[in-house]
Amino acid sequence: MDFKQINAFVNVAKYKSFSRAADASFLTQPTISAHVISLEKELGVILLNRNRGEAILTDEGKKLYKYAVNLINVRDEAIHEVKQEVHEEVAGVLSMQVSSVIGESWIPKHLVRFREEHPYVRFFIDQSDSDIVENNLLSGQGDLGFLGKKPNSALGSERVLTDPLVLICPKNEKYKTLYKKYQSLSIKEILGEQFIWREEGSATRRQFEKEVEKLGYSSYQWGMSALLTHIESIKKCVELGLGISVISKISAWENYEARDYLIFKIKELHMTRDFYMVWNKNVTLSQQAQAFKKYIHEKAEIQ
Repeated sequence: MDFKQINAFVNVAKYKSFSRAADASFLTQPTISAHVISLEKELGVILLNRNRGEAILTDEGKKLYKYAVNLINVRDEAIHEVKQEVHEEVAGVLSMQVSSVIGESWIPKHLVRFREEHPYVRFFIDQSDSDIVENNLLSGQGDLGFLGKKPNSALGSERVLTDPLVLICPKNEKYKTLYKKYQSLSIKEILGEQFIWREEGSATRRQFEKEVEKLGYSSYQWGMSALLTHIESIKKCVELGLGISVISKISAWENYEARDYLIFKIKELHMTRDFYMVWNKNVTLSQQAQAFKKYIHEKAEIQ
């Protein structure tokens, strides 16, 4: 048994896919498959059930997995400890799970700055909604995560950003007239409007619905013109007049000069979202993850 085999096995188990494991490892799928098959032959057991492109741990695989993850991370920590006296550079793949807003509007600049300090680190970024990020970290996928809600207590967490929620509307005559007068709207002025929302796992959508319910309004008092999975798609649909939406301010103002929508405050609501850096308490962090976490502590502008 060698670490190439163990690395391949762990990544396939994490991502439940040989192809995604190959992407996360910056290797080819045949190479990943060969390492896993070799490990299974050596141990004399099947570690992963292959079914229609999905790879699921067998009972034997589950027993090995928890040891394999810690073996890899302890190995990396030991190597780094031994070599740090000669200033050995942090290297390898940093795998992160990120939610849409922070993944599109905040993380990219920090990847660039971190890479300037650690040029031998490569990134595998898996972007989804906050619920999926949380579940993936709990199941061992990814070294670090960034999400937009208070995380599960089984995850270690630190707040990295607090951001208001705003309303974006198309630049039609109605909203251009209102914008010139107020730059803010009351809830009554948007009752009956068609909203463009993200999926149920979106923390932004969930928070908005919770806040308006406190004021006596129901989500049924708004229509829904579209349900999309990506923030950029939502912004484009608002520009084209398909509806209005509530999104994070950091996302709304990104490249605003090139956008064709208007940004309003909602008078009765003073909503903010906290974004967190999270990690699995039960998994030893890789050296890449430890270095990125330290960078966020020391260099990122915590807002």
